[in-house]
Amino acid sequence: MKNSSIKVIQDMEQAISVMRNANKWMKEKNIPISKWWDLKNLNKDFLLQYAKQEEFYCVLVDSIQAAAAILQINQNSQDWKSVDKNNQKKRCTFIGCA
Repeated sequence: MKNSSIKVIQDMEQAISVMRNANKWMKEKNIPISKWWDLKNLNKDFLLQYAKQEEFYCVLVDSIQAAAAILQINQNSQDWKSVDKNNQKKRCTFIGCA
């Protein structure tokens, strides 16, 4: 079995690239998408309304894009009360796989 090299990097451009690839995959599989996954919204101008540039990460496996995430320690834009109730949680928002 081959050992894979896994690296997590802070890179908005690569994270958005993974998200755009996930959008294409969802469309190919006829998976309904929300406005967050609409290709026209997977860009810096739209996403920077909800997350800071330094919160975007990309996971590389053997130097190939494999996943993306937005890691937010302080919740800026989304309301998680329906999920978290009265508990304050640190949140990692998973965005997609390449």
